[in-house]
Amino acid sequence: MFATILLLSLVAIWALFASIIYESYVAELSSAKIFVNNVDALVTLDVARNIEFYDLSLQAAAQGFLDPAIRALSPKLRQAALFDRSANASGLGSILILDQTGKLVADSHSELPRDLDVADRDYFKVLARGPSTPELFVSHPFKSRLQPDTWVIGLSRRIDNPDGSFAGIVLGTLKLSYFTHLFGSVAMPSGSTITIIHGDGTILARMPFVDIGRDMSRSPIFLQETSLGSGLLTGVSSIDQTERIFSFRQIDGLPMRLVVGVPTSHFLTVWRWRVGLMAFGFAILSCLIIGLAVTLGSELHRRTLAELRLSELAATDSLTALPNRRCFDGILENEWVRAIRDGTSAALLMVDCDFFKDYNDAYGHLQGDEGLRAVAGALRDTIQRPADLVARFGGEEFVILLPGTDLDGAWLVAETVRGAVARLAWPHVRSPFGKLTVSIGIAACLPTQTRDALSLVQAADFALYEAKEKGRNQTATGEGLDLTAFGWRAAG
Repeated sequence: MFATILLLSLVAIWALFASIIYESYVAELSSAKIFVNNVDALVTLDVARNIEFYDLSLQAAAQGFLDPAIRALSPKLRQAALFDRSANASGLGSILILDQTGKLVADSHSELPRDLDVADRDYFKVLARGPSTPELFVSHPFKSRLQPDTWVIGLSRRIDNPDGSFAGIVLGTLKLSYFTHLFGSVAMPSGSTITIIHGDGTILARMPFVDIGRDMSRSPIFLQETSLGSGLLTGVSSIDQTERIFSFRQIDGLPMRLVVGVPTSHFLTVWRWRVGLMAFGFAILSCLIIGLAVTLGSELHRRTLAELRLSELAATDSLTALPNRRCFDGILENEWVRAIRDGTSAALLMVDCDFFKDYNDAYGHLQGDEGLRAVAGALRDTIQRPADLVARFGGEEFVILLPGTDLDGAWLVAETVRGAVARLAWPHVRSPFGKLTVSIGIAACLPTQTRDALSLVQAADFALYEAKEKGRNQTATGEGLDLTAFGWRAAG
């Protein structure tokens, strides 16, 4: 029972630990998702705002290009009218106006248009095929022909003549260094990534850097993002095989998606440290509980043993180590009740050491004690059945309780006991027999509700009186005595 309580206590403690750990894990993960989502939202907003401003400049340049009055101006004035100062912002390339053949006709960075033909570029061919949508076209990354060492993406809009025919395009280039500079300004944990992906899965820019234009369309993460549109997910990057929490969202309706990823290990490192600290604390607590339980159990065991020992001492005669009168009385009552219930007989032998007062006078009380111990040992060794009881009744008297035994069986036991004491040959100079002997009175009956256990003791005591009257060193059943006063017949 004690071990069960201890086990349940430990289970409860570690169940509490598991609950705290799980709740802290959920809270840590939730905090991580909020952080990643906030970074994604802020960077997306910055990119969307700058592209929106740039697109306004493109729309203004397209409208101005169709105005005959502006086209009639001198190259210097026409350039100032077509292109505002936003075209010179950091990270932005040139704003170019190209005619229906792909030839450059107006340049935000040059009064006189430079020699350039973009008829083979995707941003030109797509818009030249037919009527455009109002959406801004975003190209794949390419190296600018005006700045061959610079990677850019093209943002273009179709220009239509009043009759709806194709008049050309207005193109603005956005340097990819703009994205890397922007991403680098965001404080992110080590191992984090910020990526801009084209709608078809092409990487436009990424921090840390990977090959520009890398196709991610088959990536499991990209496929999940495409199916969800925007949101949060946890997965393993196909680029560096690192598990991250990813936040992704579309950039203002454009075919561009911003993806922010933070390694789960960054958040779980702190969480694992807390788990380790709490586990250490719970382990110490468990050890303390176990230690206290062991100490308490040991103390309870010691006290139980002490109580048992005291109980044994209280029921044991200190001289002979036999059960004492108190113990005998309790066992007699129990056996009497059992005999009534089972309908079995019970027998009692009252054993008395002959001429023992003379023995003490001749040898002294210390030697008398040794004699009693010797007699007690002979009785103990003779009685073999587990249910039988040998006890010291008081002084030089002993009793032997024989459950389930009739008068004849009790007689055989009594004679065996008497012979065992005689064989001790314990010297007694004042006895006519020359050694210690015993007289035994026997009583046996079928216990009933009309009798009490004490009557069995009284009958055996009277039988003992008869054995003494007949000369001692013999066994008697009390047949020569009148026991009617006790409602008793010696033979049962």
